[in-house]
Amino acid sequence: MFLAGNAHSFQKQLDIHKYPIPEGITLSECVSQTGWLQFVDTSNTSRMVGSSNARQYPYAAETSFNLPLSSETLSLLSRGPLSSGSVDLLTSPYQPQGVVTYRVIVNYMLEDVRNLAEVCKISRENDNHGVGIFVSNVCA
Repeated sequence: MFLAGNAHSFQKQLDIHKYPIPEGITLSECVSQTGWLQFVDTSNTSRMVGSSNARQYPYAAETSFNLPLSSETLSLLSRGPLSSGSVDLLTSPYQPQGVVTYRVIVNYMLEDVRNLAEVCKISRENDNHGVGIFVSNVCA
């Protein structure tokens, strides 16, 4: 996910705007202004697999969520004008049995812009689980 824009114009408006959360979605375990971990690329690849645009952003942070593999459906939801990115599906022998780990890496120019994003576990009726990425509705 890439966050771009002018942080100074956003910061003044941050409390006025709400995240665009669709009806029927329940949020839990959210990471927003705090809770991000500094992203350290331990591989020899670009900052985000499949994403050459990540190199233009000097900062990166990450968070992750474990969701039950037994879910009826697993989803990824992204809402807001400043969010974009890619999804990479990876397997690992170190992945715990029975769960799917969603690892979200954000790339950004300024910390204030990163703070416009909120990433949460989401759920809906009928055992539907996922991760939602929501970016404030401020104008760029």
